[in-house]
Amino acid sequence: MYCLIIFATVLMGAFPSYADTEANVCPDDIMRKDTTYIKVYKDKCYKFFIDSGSAKQYWEAQEECEKSKGNLAMPKTKILNQFLVDSLLAYGYQYEVFIGLDDMKKEKTFKWADGSELMVPGFYQNFDEGTGIFRTGASRASKDCITLDPVKNKWRDIDCRRNLVELMFGFKKPRHFICEYEIKQGKLSLFRNIFKENENEKDDSSSTFLEDFTFWSVATYAILEAMQNQQ
Repeated sequence: MYCLIIFATVLMGAFPSYADTEANVCPDDIMRKDTTYIKVYKDKCYKFFIDSGSAKQYWEAQEECEKSKGNLAMPKTKILNQFLVDSLLAYGYQYEVFIGLDDMKKEKTFKWADGSELMVPGFYQNFDEGTGIFRTGASRASKDCITLDPVKNKWRDIDCRRNLVELMFGFKKPRHFICEYEIKQGKLSLFRNIFKENENEKDDSSSTFLEDFTFWSVATYAILEAMQNQQ
């Protein structure tokens, strides 16, 4: 394992960069567009729609993700949530973005974009005080969709209903969002078991190790693939 990491370190200057690696493993159709805001984390690709003109309503954002067989990002663990926050801040972005979580079908029954429920045994949640599962009062019924605030590192609920009057007069502003995609079939399959997230992870040092290991593993894969292509 450490030999591979050293090997990758020595050859990084001569072979594809981390961005090139992302191009190798992310879906082809999203790579044909602007690749500025694309990152790989564990066995997923993440596209950050935070550039000018990319903001959408919640349902439009989900439809955009589905065009490339993805979903709005689902930070089901503390580790993944922190990765998304760190990525947004690294891009210099400090505003709320849509994630794939809502309770539109049944009040206070939050479901992820893949259809799984939030509130399962041992579930992770990051709602700000008085929002989401903690919200009470009449306003609760209209606050259906969840955003991630990278500055506070908290989730918030907002009104995202398709009210045509509100949309027509601009009362309901669109927001930026993050899409989540599966890595291309067959890519990095050797690492998938290692990258599985621990739902009960508490140690930040373990998180740092996994992130570093992910980076070098992906880099090593790209180097070996490039060498094979040059033969």
